[in-house]
Amino acid sequence: MMSETLRGTVESIAPGGEGFFKQDGKSFFVGLSAPGDTIAFRVTEEHKSWARGALLEVLSPGPGRVTPVCPCYGICGGCSLGHLSYESQIEAKKTILADSFLHIGKIFQLPVIKVTSGQPFEYRNRARLHVDGNALGFKARGSGAIVPLGDCPACVPELRRFLARAAETPLPRGAAEITLYARNGTLLREGGQRRGKITFLDKDLSVDCGLFFQSNGALLERLITALREAAARVDEGLPLADLYCGVGTFAAFLGERFSGGPRPAVTLVEANKSALALACENCAAFPLEAAAQDCGTWARAHDLSRYGMVVCDPPRQGLSAGLAAALAERGPRLLAYVSCNPASLARDAAILRAGGFFLDSLGFFDFYPHTAHIEALALFTRDAA
Repeated sequence: MMSETLRGTVESIAPGGEGFFKQDGKSFFVGLSAPGDTIAFRVTEEHKSWARGALLEVLSPGPGRVTPVCPCYGICGGCSLGHLSYESQIEAKKTILADSFLHIGKIFQLPVIKVTSGQPFEYRNRARLHVDGNALGFKARGSGAIVPLGDCPACVPELRRFLARAAETPLPRGAAEITLYARNGTLLREGGQRRGKITFLDKDLSVDCGLFFQSNGALLERLITALREAAARVDEGLPLADLYCGVGTFAAFLGERFSGGPRPAVTLVEANKSALALACENCAAFPLEAAAQDCGTWARAHDLSRYGMVVCDPPRQGLSAGLAAALAERGPRLLAYVSCNPASLARDAAILRAGGFFLDSLGFFDFYPHTAHIEALALFTRDAA
């Protein structure tokens, strides 16, 4: 089969962005294919029950297929859904999110998934670029090679201008990559000014471009607004905990609503000490306690039921086992779970439900158009003990 040219008709988009279909009892995954496409492909990786293939030709295009806007699409590995209309991308991601809860979380009744989308181009404020001599670029699709870029239509205008003149810009000596963040006229970059104040909604946040920060500022503001609306349901006399807090983005906007009673109003937990220092700066207006600790380790030593609201924004792996167990055993009235991986979110949702939480709402925020990345907000509630 590895040397043959095969044909198939794509059924859907799989997690990760490849086209998926079944044929002769075997599952096939072919990148750059679209639902409804009839394709010719060659198998590049074969297993007993599934195989991965390389697209050779689109024999008949599906209804959602479009011509990609970016001339580097298919060569650069930055995007994987640019051959789909934006409406088709949204539907594919929404389906992936719902299917994750069904097949992984075994949650068969979901609230209506609310979709929040933004502009499909010039949305990316943050970019990690690889250095190749005096050229900057992203890694190539399927390899470690670097594709030099003079432009990227996903990036905001400030970053597009930087890319256009990258050959004239001194780069950090010996650096293999460089991270930039640009918003509202401010450009932060490694090898230059890497820290600064960036305005979001009604607040200025201290940001370091070398630390993790959401790459889509416009959608981040809408996520913050959704979290503020959720926080309005919580007893303001109880404290707030922001776990995996990063630079304290969510607590900076939510903390003003919580008094905490005799305790600090806001608790920040983050293993990265540099990020936690910025979080404390961004949340300095509130009575505060902070722990530079793994969230699971911290949770095992604290009673999470005393918090009115807990916000979690974990990495792709999801909640650590210790934190998931602690939340399920003695969680808060309201848990806001911000996720960048539907599979780990669905897995954790099953644990939380077994511990007495109810999945109150589920939203999908399209932070990264033309990519397979899915950002979701799940709100879990439980009755007071």
